Amino acid sequence: MAAVNERKTEDIVREHFKGDDYYKQDKIVLEEQASESSLITKLLRNASKYGNAGGKPDFIIQYKDDTDFLIVIECKANIKNHDSREGDNYASYAIDGVKLYSSYLSKDFDVLAIAISGIDKINLKINHFLQLKDVSKSEPIFGGELLSLRAYLEGYKKDERKFKQDFSELLNYSKALNDVFHSLKIKESQRSLLIAGVLIALNDNAFNVSYKIENDYKKLVNNFLNAISTRLKNADNTYIIEEIVVSYSFLKTHTILSHDVSVLKNLIKEIDGKANSFIKNYKYFDTLGQFYIEFLRYANNDKGLGIVLTPPHITALFCELANK
Repeated sequence: MAAVNERKTEDIVREHFKGDDYYKQDKIVLEEQASESSLITKLLRNASKYGNAGGKPDFIIQYKDDTDFLIVIECKANIKNHDSREGDNYASYAIDGVKLYSSYLSKDFDVLAIAISGIDKINLKINHFLQLKDVSKSEPIFGGELLSLRAYLEGYKKDERKFKQDFSELLNYSKALNDVFHSLKIKESQRSLLIAGVLIALNDNAFNVSYKIENDYKKLVNNFLNAISTRLKNADNTYIIEEIVVSYSFLKTHTILSHDVSVLKNLIKEIDGKANSFIKNYKYFDTLGQFYIEFLRYANNDKGLGIVLTPPHITALFCELANK
């Protein structure tokens, strides 16, 4: 009877998510007990609630456009089996079990773990926990109700813990990228310029597709310059556009970059994956400014780069004054 009752809990969850707009629009993959993803299967290989086999969560949800984020759900029919005092009775309690799965999946994913108990839709007991990748502990998030798939995704992206982790990774990447530029003998005065150019060019749909398959260095650089020019075409002064494009002429004659087209392609791909993705997720954060700050930190002096940034506390002050 207990197994039958638990099926009722699963029916409630299944009905909720299959009625969601994201499911109807084919934006997510909803799986039960097992996943077709080889990575997820591998991570759950030793996550059995009984300690002797692979883990089988009641539901696994993957977002097709946000593949680093995963939802895992564990159901129990009886509310009394929601959580144990010790927290390690994985087979009998919803929270214990879903946290176990989360601990394994978080080795490669940011995980939203949802524990759901009860067979009455109105009186369900629900807890949410967010466990970020490579973080040993999960933390409570959201409330005690099932939300839409959009709400889960947006809440995850806006979570302060997620921002801190992403920002820390961004700063680490900016230092690593600066080291790469140094090894490629790209001048300090050209490094921030190159990053800005890549971010501009990536906003051009044609370039975003073509750079990945272009194997001729000269054509890649020309496409890069044309993309920048196209994105800036609405500027009031065409002379300014020409001056900006000319400033990237060093790419045409750069000895190391021109020797192997894959070097520049990989740089663009990394900047897209690291910096551009951060910009898209945190639209109101001065991402490029953080890159500049890091590059200035490693430069001999500010004048060497020709960039002088207004200190953050001054910009914050004047923003407050402007609002008043």
